[in-house]
Amino acid sequence: MTDTSEIKINLSSDSWDNRFPGARVSINDQVIYEDLIKDSTEINWEGDVQESNTLTIEMYNKQPSDTVLNNDTIIKDVVLNIDNIEIDEVELGTMLHVKSVYYPDGNDTPDSLDKCVNLGWNGKWHLEFTAPTYLWFLENL
Repeated sequence: MTDTSEIKINLSSDSWDNRFPGARVSINDQVIYEDLIKDSTEINWEGDVQESNTLTIEMYNKQPSDTVLNNDTIIKDVVLNIDNIEIDEVELGTMLHVKSVYYPDGNDTPDSLDKCVNLGWNGKWHLEFTAPTYLWFLENL
């Protein structure tokens, strides 16, 4: 079974000295957006979704030197922010935090983080949802 959905994603970044995070956005492994996030960015997509779906936002392009510390306090950093997501004109609200999992890459990172929408390491953020989306919202709001 397939269904058509509209997805709107708002991303922004914390950056400094022309150091910006990259964002690769995909739905069910189909890339729908890829670029550096220099300014607030809105991504709009409409297409077919399956009964079970995964929205992935991957942060890339961050280097170890992009995080500057002073006495173990971060004073400059590069971060990809997931500001808002709407599916079929319904804002996710708290579901943006509660239903997602972030999988940072690297040796000195946690295996996964729940309730994280500010990506400070290269890695992948996942949100799983089902179609029809109105039923998914009713079951999860």
